[in-house]
Amino acid sequence: MNKPILFYLANEDVCIRLGLYGEDVKDLLAKNNWQETSDIKEADIIFINTCSFLQSHEDKAIANIEKIVKNKKRNQEVVVFGCLPDINPERLKEIHQGTSLSGRDLKEIVATFNLQYFERKVGHKVK
Repeated sequence: MNKPILFYLANEDVCIRLGLYGEDVKDLLAKNNWQETSDIKEADIIFINTCSFLQSHEDKAIANIEKIVKNKKRNQEVVVFGCLPDINPERLKEIHQGTSLSGRDLKEIVATFNLQYFERKVGHKVK
């Protein structure tokens, strides 16, 4: 039996809507037998959810991506999603040449990682 893919989700400093989308991504990955880890160093794939509605949020997202990319292990993949790939893809490309997914469509993640699609939940638990 293959070991599950370990993923880490950086889902902080985003609006409520993007935070809920991040939870949908986490649910989708779990339903495809991926396993979440709270230790970024253990992850095979690091997902970074980004906000760039305001310049200050974009700057914070860029700093977070730079830090993660700089400190990642050679075999770790970094995937950037959320608003930044749509709003300022040029700036993102300056610091991250890996996978970036635009929009908030789970089907793009399904296609990128060859996953099985599951319908979104109707409601979310508020933490």
